[in-house]
Amino acid sequence: MNDESEIISKIIEIAKDYSVTKLILFGSSIDSFHGANDIDLACDGLYDKRFFSALELNWKKY
Repeated sequence: MNDESEIISKIIEIAKDYSVTKLILFGSSIDSFHGANDIDLACDGLYDKRFFSALELNWKKY
């Protein structure tokens, strides 16, 4: 998966799966995902253990 639109779609899909209410993109990936080392996201609506569960489950997929 390297197309920016595919990456954005997957991020949104995962956010919806965990009932995230807001996503904020920040850092070097704002301009282009291709030049960034990572994708920095802040989110609202993902609290406590669900955060770590979401991170672990989705990290293993990719």
